This record gives sequence, structure tokens and C-alpha cells, in this order.
Amino acid sequence: MNSKEILLSALKFKTTPRIPVILLSSGVWEYSRNNMTIHDFINLSPINNSEFVINTNKILNMDLIWTAAGCNNLLLKALGADAVFDKIGFSSSVDNPLLVDPDDIDNLDISSIENSREIENLLESTRIIANEAGDEYLIGVSQWGPFTLAGLLYGLERFMKICMKDAAAAQHILHYTSEFALKYLNLFVDAGAELICQSEPTSSGDMISSRMFKNLAAPFLKKNNQEISNKVLAKMTHICGNTKRIADYIDEIDTDLFSVDYKVDLQFIKAKLKGKTALAGNIDPVGVMLEGSVADVKSKAEECCQKASKNGGYVLMPGCDIPVSTPLENILAMAKVAHNFK
Repeated sequence: MNSKEILLSALKFKTTPRIPVILLSSGVWEYSRNNMTIHDFINLSPINNSEFVINTNKILNMDLIWTAAGCNNLLLKALGADAVFDKIGFSSSVDNPLLVDPDDIDNLDISSIENSREIENLLESTRIIANEAGDEYLIGVSQWGPFTLAGLLYGLERFMKICMKDAAAAQHILHYTSEFALKYLNLFVDAGAELICQSEPTSSGDMISSRMFKNLAAPFLKKNNQEISNKVLAKMTHICGNTKRIADYIDEIDTDLFSVDYKVDLQFIKAKLKGKTALAGNIDPVGVMLEGSVADVKSKAEECCQKASKNGGYVLMPGCDIPVSTPLENILAMAKVAHNFK
């Protein structure tokens, strides 16, 4: 079995010759290591962009290749937001909220997403990556989930106030942001990506109540997963922080792979997923991947595999995106554990 077959089989709880291993995005880490900003990466020619992505994965030995890694905020820029991409070692930021009132979102033009020159450049790169590496590796693309995207468009504090005071207005906003996210993801799926990831850091149990997750975040994650389901091989959802209090609702979002942060015990969350949804995570990206030794990484990776790999359905991964200064040898140590775990 090649990398793609191993990862897809694990997501279906089938027996695999080893445990699959992936990173979450890692774009900023990759670009900074080569003295590039996200802006530099976006503006590489599609040939050079795709070559960079494929060659990086040859070094890292992961089972999933992310296209457009770290570029989620291009969607916001296309819609008119003030997004910054030009700082080496830093993620893109949205410095000023684009919208104020719930109805402001009605005026945004969804066609601006597919008309973005920068997004089109990454789509062409995705076509090349899929053509050259898609038989051996699963090609993935990520975008903010609808709830997080709304917080970026309105400013998190303002959007949270809307959610608490006017649920109908919040749902109106989320209807639009789910369509924006789905449009972006579909463009990359049409270009060759076969795994989509909705990343919802704002939906963390550290930030919102289980009731708000159930009533506002979960339905729109589910909507997008169901609408794109027949076009992809796998759907992934990542939620940062402590997701224990929303664990009972994960089976309602129709995802194939749920990625959890280091704050969540893998045995606890695996039991909650009931063999219906595969699990990824949850090595501490800072305390272990960044600050730990190779021996520390090896020990924690083995612990994760022991806790979560029984009966399949587990993918070894850091609990979130890795910090920009994460040592290469620590990433390779994580991969080695997955390749050799018995």
C-alpha cells in the first residue's frame, strides 16, 4: 500500500501496514525555512510552487500533501478584507474587520473568490501537484470553517455579540460564510484536491459553549461536508483547544477525520467518536514538537499511537499547526514512529 492508500484505509478503520502520519498545514513553517513569506509562496510560478510543495513532502515523509497551505485568508482578501501575507515566519492576519452589521454580508460578491489572481495561481499549482503526486499521496486543502470565517469578517468580539443577542442574524451570516468556504474548497477540489479540511479554531470548547456549537457551528460544518461529500475522498475537521464539551456533537457534522489539540485525551475522544469518525492528533505543537528533544517527540508519539491506534481509525499528527521554529529532526522523529510503530 502506498501513502494514499494507507491514509484512506485508516479513515475507514481498515487494517494498514503502519499508522498514517500527517501535519496540519505547516505552510508557514515550510516557507520560513526557505526564507519566504506566504506572499512569496503565493506568487511563485505554478511550476515552481508545485515543485516546492512536492519536494518538501519528500523531506518530511508525510502521507498527505497540503496545497495552498497557510493561505486560507486569500478568501478574505478576495472578498475585500484587509489581509496581510508579507511577514517571514508569521501567519497571514486580517487586521481590520470588513463588516459591521449582519446585513453587510449580503453585499459581498462570491464570484470574487474565483476571480482572484492569487487563488488561480494556487489552483494551477494544485493541478500540477495532483498530476505528479496524486497517485501516491492524498492531496488536501484547508479553509476556515463558517463560524471562524464569520469571526474574521466581523471581528471576533462583534460576531460573538451577534451570536448571543440575535441567533437569526448569526445564522444569516453563517449561511453566507458557509457558501464562501464551500466555493473556495470546490475550486481546489476541481483542481485535484481529494481531502478537504474545515478548520474551526473559533469553535473550540475554550471559546464557545456546547450549546452554541450545536446550534450555530455544527449545522454549517455539516452542510458543507454533505454538499462536497460526493466530490472528495475524505472530509476532515480541525478544532483547536479543549473540545471535550463539544465531543458529543462531532458525529453530527459528517466528517471522516476529526483532528484534536493536545488538551484532549485521545482515549476519551476516541470513545466519544464510537468508531464512526477517525481521529487525528494530538502531540503538543509547542511543548513537544517545538521545545522537546527527539526523544521527547518519540515518546509522546508512541504514547499517542498506543492510546488511539487500537482497532484502527487513527492518524498521528501534532495537535495543531507546528510553530515556525520547530526542528526538522522532531518532525522526522514523529514520522519515524508512525512508520515503525508495532
